[in-house]
Amino acid sequence: MRRTRIPVLTFAIITLLVWTTRIRNIIGDDDMERPEKVGRVGLALTFATLAVAVLVAYWRKALPALAALVTGLAGWTTGVWLFMSATIVVDPEHSRGFKIVHAGLALVSIALAVVAVAAVKRAFAEDASSEGPADTPDAPTETLVPSGSG
Repeated sequence: MRRTRIPVLTFAIITLLVWTTRIRNIIGDDDMERPEKVGRVGLALTFATLAVAVLVAYWRKALPALAALVTGLAGWTTGVWLFMSATIVVDPEHSRGFKIVHAGLALVSIALAVVAVAAVKRAFAEDASSEGPADTPDAPTETLVPSGSG
């Protein structure tokens, strides 16, 4: 678990910061209609909730849950950012600076997701290999002795 600390915590904390900032921006946007605000806040809350769940799983040292949550958050991050990036880039109402900032956020978020998933998978593999064959339920518990010797 120790080797997962920096990648996983960085991914979760940056995700939490990006999307809670997004919530603040949405709520403060007086030009946005209420239904649009609700939908966008809902999307941002999915990220914030998953990021908090990752932090809790890390804190509890629950490696199987952590692996599932990091993988889920990484997939969600990648899918949403790819979709959002494509829609932002083609929207003529967004400035060049807006497009560059959001492309940067997308690249950093996806890169952090990839690194966090790799770290968790590595930790999961190390944890499984450190248990050894005697700790696995399918491993034989006694040595077979050939019959008829004697």
